Amino acid sequence: MLPTSQQQLQYSLPCPEQPHSTFETYMIISAAWFSGETVTLRTGTNFDALQLAQHHGEAVINRLLSFDLDSRIGLISAKHDQWYILLPPGSSEEPWPAIAQHLGKGSTVTLPPPHSTDSDPIGLRWIRAPRDVSTWFSDPPTLRTPLEVVAANRTTIQT
Repeated sequence: MLPTSQQQLQYSLPCPEQPHSTFETYMIISAAWFSGETVTLRTGTNFDALQLAQHHGEAVINRLLSFDLDSRIGLISAKHDQWYILLPPGSSEEPWPAIAQHLGKGSTVTLPPPHSTDSDPIGLRWIRAPRDVSTWFSDPPTLRTPLEVVAANRTTIQT
């Protein structure tokens, strides 16, 4: 049975306090989490996402962690070698580096069940799960700089 009130949910998953996080978003992601199933959700209304290759995602997150910016990194799921970083809705206002594809209105993100691991046959797993983060959405301005650095390094290596 899913929790039905905000008070019950507070004891189940941390309810992030941030301007873009609504109770509706919290309910949607919590319902997906507690279903124990793989859930595909539409982006563009309650959240957006960035899709990028695993090696780029690892480089970006490692850069943020090296500057002690863990609190600015939200939920991240993965399917095979693609990472999906959840963002606040409307995060497409500025262009993102070419190594990342912004998923807004008209796109979907598949969230894994809580027990997914690297060995899951469909390759779906959490990199940063709801129970492990203090915020559900990564901060777009904070994320943009390391993405640009990783993209620039990629360009330099290829030339």
